[in-house]
Amino acid sequence: MSRNIFVVTVPQLGVNDQVATIVDWYVRDEDAVSSGDPLCTLETTKAVFDVEADASGYVVCLASVGSEVEISQPIALIGSVLEDLRAEKEGFERRSTEESNVRSTSLSESVKATRKARATAQRLGVDLKEISVHGIIREQDVVQYVGESKSTEQQLDLSWQSSRQPVVIYGAGRGAITLKECLDFDGSYQVVCFVDDDPQHPAELCNLPVYHSSQLKEIVGRGVRSLACEIAGGSVRLRILRQCKDMGVRMITVIHPQAYVAPTVQIGKGNYIKAGAIVETNTVIGNCCIIDNGAVIAHDNTIADGCHIAPGVAMGSTIHVGELSIIGIGASIATGIWIGKGAIISVGSSVVKNVPDFAVVEGVPGRIVGRRRSEVKISREVGNL
Repeated sequence: MSRNIFVVTVPQLGVNDQVATIVDWYVRDEDAVSSGDPLCTLETTKAVFDVEADASGYVVCLASVGSEVEISQPIALIGSVLEDLRAEKEGFERRSTEESNVRSTSLSESVKATRKARATAQRLGVDLKEISVHGIIREQDVVQYVGESKSTEQQLDLSWQSSRQPVVIYGAGRGAITLKECLDFDGSYQVVCFVDDDPQHPAELCNLPVYHSSQLKEIVGRGVRSLACEIAGGSVRLRILRQCKDMGVRMITVIHPQAYVAPTVQIGKGNYIKAGAIVETNTVIGNCCIIDNGAVIAHDNTIADGCHIAPGVAMGSTIHVGELSIIGIGASIATGIWIGKGAIISVGSSVVKNVPDFAVVEGVPGRIVGRRRSEVKISREVGNL
C-alpha cells in the first residue's frame, strides 16, 4: 500500500465487543475531508460513537451502512491521490474472501439491524425478519416486539442459613457466575437467587432459581435485603443502585479475597473488585464500578461512579477517571492524567494526555478517534447520581 494512504479501522472499545455496526456515513465516496472531520457512526453493544478522520485528503468507503464489521477491520481509506485510492479499494475487494463477501451481503441486504438489536434478538429468541420497521432495526424495536407478556411471575422459593445474610444477584449471565463464586468465599453471605430483566431468562443458574426483575420487590419482602451486581453497563448498574435505594435494599460491594485493597482506599456502594486486582493507598472509588482481574491502580487515584476498569489495566498515580468511563483491556494510563466522563479507552491503548468528556481514544500513544453519541444519556445518568 502507498505510504500516503491512511487506513481507517474499527477500534475495539468495549471489553468484549468483537464487531460493530455502521449506522451512518457522514461522507460520500471520494469526498475531500480534513483531519478531525467525522467520517461515520459505529455502534457496538456498549456505545454509539463517531469515528473521525486522522488525516486530510480524499476518502473512499470500504463498507456500507448496516454492515457489521469486525474489530480492526478497515472501513475507509484516506489519501491525496484519487487514482491510488481507487486502486487500493479494488485491491481490498479482491482480497476479501468469499465467506466475508457472503456474510457482508446477507447482513447488508437481508435484515439491517444494529449490533445491539442482533444481540438482544438472539438472547430473546426473536427472528429479526418478523420485525417490520422502516430502516435499520434497533434494540428498542426488538424489546417492543417481545412486549411484556412473557415476563410472567414465578412462585418464589427462597431459603438460607440463619447464620448468613441472604443476597440476590442482579443478572443471570456469565458474569453473575463469577460474582456468586466470589461471594461463596465470604462466609457472611449466601446467594439465594438471581434476577434478570430478560423475559426468557433461564429457570436456574448454579442450581439456584432465576426470577424476573419485576419480582425483586417481592424477594425483598421475603427478607432478602442485600443485592450484588456485575452487569457490564455502568448506567444499568447505577439505575439498579437507585432502585435499591427506593426499596431499602443495600447494594453491596464485593471484593475477591485474592484482590489487594489498601486500608486507606475509600470505596462506594455496589462495586465489584475481582481476583488479582491491586488498589493502592488513598485511592477513591465511587459507586457501581467494576475493577477487573489483574488491574493495577496505584496510589491517590479517583475513579468516579459507573466506571469499568478492564483486565490488565495499569494506572499510574493521581489519575482521575470520570463517570461512566471504560478503560479497555491492557490499557495504560500515565500518572496525573485526567479522563473525562463517558470516555472510552480502547484495548491496549496508552494514554499520555488528558482525555475530554465522551472521547474515544485508541493507539500507542493514544489519540482521539471519535466521540460517543450517547452524551445526552450519559449526562442524564451522571446528573441523577
